[in-house]
Parts: sequence; C-alpha cells; structure tokens
Amino acid sequence: VTDADSVGAYYMASTQTTRRSLAFLLDTELDPASLAPTVERALHELDPEVPVFSVRTLESLMAESLTTRQATLLLALTFGIVALALAALGLYGVLAFQVRQRRREIGIRMAVGSNRRRIVTLVLKEGFALVLLGAVLGLAGAFGLRSTLAAQLYQVAPLDPRVLALTAALLAGVALLACYVPARRASRVHPATVLLNE
Repeated sequence: VTDADSVGAYYMASTQTTRRSLAFLLDTELDPASLAPTVERALHELDPEVPVFSVRTLESLMAESLTTRQATLLLALTFGIVALALAALGLYGVLAFQVRQRRREIGIRMAVGSNRRRIVTLVLKEGFALVLLGAVLGLAGAFGLRSTLAAQLYQVAPLDPRVLALTAALLAGVALLACYVPARRASRVHPATVLLNE
C-alpha cells in the first residue's frame, strides 16, 4: 500500500454494516449547492420517507475535518515565532553586552592609532565567527534530530533548506547588528573619555 492509497478509509456493502445512514457523493462540474434541491427531489421520488439532511460540499467537509489540525499547527507556528523572537533578542543582548564590555580595549586600540573603521571591522569579524559557530552547531543539532522531526511533520522535509537558511540568515543579521551598533557607538567616543570612565 502506497502513501497515496493509504487514506484511512475502507468500503463495504451496505448489508454488512450496522450504520443507519448512508452518504452519497455527487461528482459534478456545476455548482454543488445549486444541485442540492434537485438531488433531494430525486431521492424523495424514489422513497418519500427517506430523510435528506446535511447536504454539504466536499470542500466544507474537508475544511471541517482539518479544523483541529489547523488550530494545532497555528499554535505551533505561534510558539515557533515567539521562540525565534526570544532567541533573536537574547542573541542581541548577549553580543551587545559583550561588545560593551570591550569598550576599554576599544579605547586603547584607538589611543594607539587604530581608526573607527578598523575597530568596527574587528568586532564584526569576531561576531561573525561566533555566528558561524552557532550556525554550524544548530545545523548539526537539526541533522541529529531529523528522524524525530520527521515523525512530527506531514509532507514537510525535516531539513528544509529554505527554512534553515532563512532562520540562520535572520539570526546572523541580528548578531551582526548587535555587534555593529555598540562597536560604532564606542568607536565614536574619544579614547580619553573611554579610558577615564572605565
């Protein structure tokens, strides 16, 4: 049985089931809602005592059956977005604090002749090295958990390159911004002010 054939349904003769109701599916190229009265009249002509109820389109039935799954996926998506936002804020805070702690070193470098551009470039290089290390560790973790992730996903690759690239790019952008802003601010301060205040 292939995945396409495994739909969670089976068929049996109406004489072999204890169900008291029957469902008819009508394939049409017309508007299904407009055919409902015609089908109801045809069934009453066959047997006037047969009640006809719950006339709906297949799309509405499918949407109703997927409501619980859609709510669960929406909740998981919300948690994922919140987790990504918290990770970005935490990363920004840690890297910005780390650069701020190096203000004395930046002041000394500027006092001995380093210019602002070199200072900012140095801090960005070191920040990028940390981002690259974090990206490698994160990808290794995702690769190690791919079988666990695959069991939780339906028709979605656990190692989707677009999702991984987008997440890594977002966190890398946050990290570089967290390094750039404090380094640029520290490089604009006079070295004597930085050294005297530290």
